[in-house]
Amino acid sequence: MERIKQLYALTDFCLSSSISTLICHDFWMRITEVAIGICLLGVAICIKVYISHELEFRRNKKLVENRKLVADRETMEKHTWKALDIVDDDTSQQDLAEKFRSTLKPQDQ
Repeated sequence: MERIKQLYALTDFCLSSSISTLICHDFWMRITEVAIGICLLGVAICIKVYISHELEFRRNKKLVENRKLVADRETMEKHTWKALDIVDDDTSQQDLAEKFRSTLKPQDQ
């Protein structure tokens, strides 16, 4: 408790006197070191946040570029819907219905 009272007295004296006072030199050096440390910590946090955001931006940019890519023609033909190729214009409704009935399994059995 005595130490805290001495520190308070030194702080009070140094704040009220001139910076060039010899006894306050260590006090102002410690204050300066702490202030610089806090600033460096803030800069380090800002750099970390900037780097993480930059990495996320580049990752998202790469994903967008990959989405723009289109597969080659053969792969695209494999994955297109070819239902319109089944129906011929020459077939009548009865023939088409018969084709559907012949391909479907009877559900009653």
